[in-house]
Amino acid sequence: MDGRPSPGPWRHRRVWLVPALRPAVFGGLDDPADRRAVLDWARAGRPFIGRGALPGDAPGGLPLGLALPPQPHKRRLSLTVAAAAVFGATRYEDRSRASRRLVYLYFASVVAHVAIAAMQFQMTHAQVDERLDLERRVAASSISRALVFVETPIGLERAMFPDDFTRNGIDFSATVLYALDRQKIDNTKKTP
Repeated sequence: MDGRPSPGPWRHRRVWLVPALRPAVFGGLDDPADRRAVLDWARAGRPFIGRGALPGDAPGGLPLGLALPPQPHKRRLSLTVAAAAVFGATRYEDRSRASRRLVYLYFASVVAHVAIAAMQFQMTHAQVDERLDLERRVAASSISRALVFVETPIGLERAMFPDDFTRNGIDFSATVLYALDRQKIDNTKKTP
């Protein structure tokens, strides 16, 4: 790696230039106002856009474009810069210790998120498995064309409220239907 940006797709890539950009490291701009606009844009920390190479570009330069906001009218600038002017184009080994730590922190957070997602998946699976306990019992008793009244939450560790138990489908065409025992629920609400 020679300090140049990766050779992947360059066109339409957002590219930041070093804030201390000097006019000697970019070419293709003859107008002093355009050069001043490029310098101000880089010092403000705004991105340039990678573009395809044009016939008049300097050899070895990285082609960039800049669409300036419309003041009296919209201006589009086309320039080339040396690879050293691209911010962050330094080799990993040459970066500061703090910026290298950020890479490690990023990968540590990815690993932590994978572990958290696996735990959440396992907890959700256990909850769904517990909630299927009533259906398993009904299937084991091999009853059909029946109405099963539900009066308590289903699931031992992570209970589900009785009105959350909707297994009948849209058209109530199952061989076993489940219903809330409203009389039992209403009686428990009345007793102090």
